[in-house]
Amino acid sequence: MKHLHLLDRGAPRAGLMATLALLLALVPVIAAAAPGERSSDGVWTDLGDAQQSAMASTSRQVMPEKYHVFTIDDDALKQVLDAAPLENNTPVRSGAVLSFPMPDGTFQRFAVVESPILIEEAATQAGDMRTYLAQGIDDPTATLRFDTGYWGFRAYGRTSQGTLWIDPWELGDRANYIAAWKHDFAGDVDAFECGVDDSFVFDPPADMAVDLSGDQLHIYRMVP
Repeated sequence: MKHLHLLDRGAPRAGLMATLALLLALVPVIAAAAPGERSSDGVWTDLGDAQQSAMASTSRQVMPEKYHVFTIDDDALKQVLDAAPLENNTPVRSGAVLSFPMPDGTFQRFAVVESPILIEEAATQAGDMRTYLAQGIDDPTATLRFDTGYWGFRAYGRTSQGTLWIDPWELGDRANYIAAWKHDFAGDVDAFECGVDDSFVFDPPADMAVDLSGDQLHIYRMVP
């Protein structure tokens, strides 16, 4: 049986190198987002490593070991969020599509719905504060909560890669945002102490048990 050979034994070394170069050219290359690259909806722009290094000299109270910085286009964000339906009217997977910046410099799409945490009277007093729920499209396991207001844009939630954390670069900075994984912080970024003594244990009867989550939205009003 005859065998096919890529090169004859007598082929010159130059021919072998040319063939290897051709094969390497056919291998797909996955590149990171280039500095200045924008998300498909125009909301986020990658700031780039050089400008990130310059910003790192500014003071921050909480700083992760790894992160990425993005700028935001408020008008593009408003256009998407204005199209976001209310949570009690539409399943989250049918919500408006918004891109979120990721710690590796890429973007992922999420379906978002407005998820108010205040009654209408209180929301009026809160000014431009809005709260939302986001469900991953590129990562279907991802679920985020985010809000907008005078402080800017803030997001937090779980993904298949870890807990995502997006926050303004500095207090009062509504243009630049940092995206990081919670596990890249030296300390607990959202440390909280309850202060309740462990000796207090409440064991509700079976008929009081309720599901922790479900398809029905429950609204409660606190009476002073």
